Amino acid sequence: MKKSIRRERAERLEEMKKMSRGLKIAYIILGVLVMASLVRAVMLGNYENAFLCVLVFIMFSILLLYFVAIAITGIAESFRSVAITPAAQSMLQPSDIGVGTSLVNFFNSLASTVSAAVFGVVYNNCTASDPSNAALIQKGVNQVFITAAIVSFVGVLIVIFIVRPQMSQKEEG
Repeated sequence: MKKSIRRERAERLEEMKKMSRGLKIAYIILGVLVMASLVRAVMLGNYENAFLCVLVFIMFSILLLYFVAIAITGIAESFRSVAITPAAQSMLQPSDIGVGTSLVNFFNSLASTVSAAVFGVVYNNCTASDPSNAALIQKGVNQVFITAAIVSFVGVLIVIFIVRPQMSQKEEG
């Protein structure tokens, strides 16, 4: 009898995990769609639609606060994909655009893998002594965000001081 109760609980837990994964994916997609619409509306000068996109995004975020971080991930992904690929293509000769685009996608995948590993190491270093301690879990999550902020700041500096001057030289030459 105990085995059947345990089995039922395990099945319910697995169903809940599947639902949670589906909601996370839905919020990433929602963030990408809303931000892509926002970028398009701003580029076309249609600020009423831009305001509506922001309003819809905020409304959904308020309804499910747990998924705000996932939605922000979707927003960041849409900005990254919209900005990086055309920027790389604009620096290439027309015959090299296909190779350049695939190289950008490869390095994006590689960067995602490396960043997941680095953030996992940072988190595990903070929670290694007691993985079930809530204070250590909070410290680990905070350290992951601090690490991400530092890496992002370094990335901005690289763009400002290395990438932008190279793009300006290409446009002048």
